[in-house]
Amino acid sequence: MVGAAALTGIPAQAVPTDESEALGTFLGGEAAGINLDDIAEVQGALAEYPSGSELETNPLAADVLNAVAVDLGGGLSLLGENGLIELGAVNQYAAADVDGAAAASGAVSDQGAIEAGGSAAFPSDASVSLTPLLADAGLDGVLSELDLQLGALSSQAEWPGGGDPVGDYQIAGATLAIDSPAVSDIATLVDDEIVPAVDGSVDELVGPDGLLSDALGTIGVLDPVLAALGSNLTVDSAITLDTEAALAPVLDEDFGDEGVVINVGAGTIDVDLDTILGGEGSLNDFDPNTEVLSADALAAITAGLSAALDDLTLALVDAVETALQSASLTFTAEGSILGGLTALDISLDSTVGDVVNGTVDSGDASLTISLAGLPVTLPLGDLTNALAGPLNDVLFDEDTGLVSTLAGTINTAVVGPTLAALSPALESLNTVVSLVANVQEQPGELPAHDPTGTESFTQRALTLTLLPGGTPLAQVDLASSTVRAVEVLDLAVTVTPDTAAPGDTVTVDGTGYTPDSTATVEIRDTDG
Repeated sequence: MVGAAALTGIPAQAVPTDESEALGTFLGGEAAGINLDDIAEVQGALAEYPSGSELETNPLAADVLNAVAVDLGGGLSLLGENGLIELGAVNQYAAADVDGAAAASGAVSDQGAIEAGGSAAFPSDASVSLTPLLADAGLDGVLSELDLQLGALSSQAEWPGGGDPVGDYQIAGATLAIDSPAVSDIATLVDDEIVPAVDGSVDELVGPDGLLSDALGTIGVLDPVLAALGSNLTVDSAITLDTEAALAPVLDEDFGDEGVVINVGAGTIDVDLDTILGGEGSLNDFDPNTEVLSADALAAITAGLSAALDDLTLALVDAVETALQSASLTFTAEGSILGGLTALDISLDSTVGDVVNGTVDSGDASLTISLAGLPVTLPLGDLTNALAGPLNDVLFDEDTGLVSTLAGTINTAVVGPTLAALSPALESLNTVVSLVANVQEQPGELPAHDPTGTESFTQRALTLTLLPGGTPLAQVDLASSTVRAVEVLDLAVTVTPDTAAPGDTVTVDGTGYTPDSTATVEIRDTDG
C-alpha cells in the first residue's frame, strides 16, 4: 500500500537509437510488492543522448524521501511515520552525450563527484530501526533494541564511448547500537559473585579470630607478655571497605577499543563496523557484491565484545586493588594483670596500603607495653610487618592473593555467562538485516535499447534487506548509478589499387565492422 506516493515510470524513455543513457537514483528496490523505483516522488536524474536531456540533477530533500509511506503491515512503514528507515537529503546526477554516460547519487556534487564523508547539504545518511524485527528473528529475548546508522552513501558510474564501464562507491560509516539485558545483568553478576568474593577474603583477616589478630603472636618480643596476659588479652581488627560502591563507577564506564564498546550501566553494545572490518575506510574497499555482515564479520564482533569484557575485567580488578589499598584498617590489642604491672595496649589506625607498604605514620599508632613493671619496646615496623604478612598472603600475593586471582573469578562468574548469552545473538544479526556493499550489476537498471544489444551497468553503494531469510520484508537499494553507452566502432576501408583500368582486379578491405555488416563501395570515373 502506498500513501501519498503516486506510481509512475521514469519520466522519459530512451529511444532505440540513443547512443548513451545515465540514471542516478538514490532510493530503489522493492517492499510490500511495491517497486520503489516507480515512485514518482523519489525519481532519479535521467539523461539520454540524443533523444533527451544531456544533463540532469535532481536533489531530494529529506522530508520528501521520508514522506513516502509504504505499509509493511503490523503497524510498520518502510519510511515516514512508524518507518523503519529514515533518510537524509541526497543529490542525483546524470549526463549523457556523444562521448558516453556518467551518473551519480547520494552525497555528490552537481558535477557528479562523490563528496568524501558527505556534506551539510547532502548527508545522504540512513538510520534503520531494526528493533521491531527482533522478534521475527528470534532475538528479542537477548537483544532489546537494535539500530543501524549508515554514514554518507554515494555511488558513481561512468561509461566512455568505446570503453568499459567503471564504478565507485562510498559508505562513510556504519554502526550498530544494541541494547541488551545480558549487558545490564553484568552489574547483578558483579554484585552477586564478585563483591562477596572480595568481602569474603577481607572477612578472613578481620575480627577477634581473624588472621590479623593471630599475627600478634608472630612478634617474638611480645611472647612473654602474651603468655603472661593469657585470656586477659583482647585483640580485634577491622577493615572498612565498601566493595559495591568501589565497583559501581566502573560499571558506568565505556570499555572496548576494537570496534565494540560496552557500557554495563546503560546496557549497551556499540559496534563500529568500519573498525571491525579492518579500520578506517574498510567499508569502501569491498569486492563487488560483498555481504558486510558475513560470518567472519560477525565472529569479529563477538571477538570485539570479548576484548571489551577483558578491559572491563581489568578495570574491576584495578578498582578492587585501589579500594583495598585505601581501605581503613584498625587494629587493637588490650590486656593487663597485676594491677597493670604487666599490660599491653596497642592501637593502630591506618590504611591497608600503608601497612603493607610499611609507610604507617607514627602518629597513627600507639604502643604501650610493660612486663612486671618494666617497659617493653616494640618498634612500629615490627607490628606493621607482622600485620603485612597475612594482608599480603590473602589479598596481594602475586600467585594466590585475591587481586591476582580475581580476574579468573570474573571470567568464570561474569564474562563466561555474558558471552554465552550474547554470542549466538550477535552471530545471528544477519538474520535481521543483510548489507551488501559495492553492488555491481550488468545488465543494470536501464534496458538495452540500441541494436547492438548494449547492456547497462549499475554501481550501487548498498543493498539493504530486512529479514533476508525466506521472503524478505523489504529489499532497499541505496545510492545507485546506472550508465549505458553504445560502443564507438573504429571503421576503415582501403581499396587497392586506388586507381584501376577496366578489367583490373581491385581489392577492398574493411576493419572494425561487426560480422555480416554491409559496406558500399563507389567506383567513379575521372569526372567524378
